[in-house]
Amino acid sequence: MELVVATAISVIPISTAGILLVAGQTSVSKIYKVANSQIENEGQDATVVFGRIGRKSNLEDCVITTGGKTSKSRRRASNAIDFGYNITSSQVEQIKQRPREGSSVNPKEYAYFYLNGNDNTLSVDYSPRPHSSKGPIANTVVLANNVTNVQFSRTMVNNIQQGCVRMKLTLQDPDDGRIFTVMTTTLLRN
Repeated sequence: MELVVATAISVIPISTAGILLVAGQTSVSKIYKVANSQIENEGQDATVVFGRIGRKSNLEDCVITTGGKTSKSRRRASNAIDFGYNITSSQVEQIKQRPREGSSVNPKEYAYFYLNGNDNTLSVDYSPRPHSSKGPIANTVVLANNVTNVQFSRTMVNNIQQGCVRMKLTLQDPDDGRIFTVMTTTLLRN
């Protein structure tokens, strides 16, 4: 009789510990899935690239477009940003060694971030010319897929634009419909 009572009493804590272990493992699996999902990684990658380019950009060479039209040879975006930044002297030397049209080398490069509405991607066009000028796009890179919205804005203090640019990026997971929003700010050079 005492053996049966002792066994019954010991089964309760052992069952409770087992249930807690199973529930904990399930929670850890869910957290791991969310933290390592594709949209989470793409959102973080986009913020890193935006910050890297933005920190190299000059204050006077940063143009935010909100609903404006662009030339036919370039992509259209309702909310986009064009960063102009100086390239290093070693990059200038590499460019000089390549066969190109003309002999002059512009020590600036441009990066145009925009939401491509056709396939819902955040893309960036790298070019030796500003987005507003005519000419071909040098290189287009897709930073994030399944983007539902992107907003670019400048910080304002007393109605004066400051040297910080913000990006608010909203992505939607195609598998479960979960919305993921990431925001970042970068400080431009003077």
